[in-house]
Amino acid sequence: MANLLQPNAPLAPVLAVSPPRRRAARIIAPAVTGTATR
Repeated sequence: MANLLQPNAPLAPVLAVSPPRRRAARIIAPAVTGTATR
């Protein structure tokens, strides 16, 4: 998963700061993967 966050540097701190990391990761993860795939 670290590889997917590398291109999206701005999202990394957001995920780390947000308390509900699991919830945010669940919603952002698919979006990040879709962006990374594209």
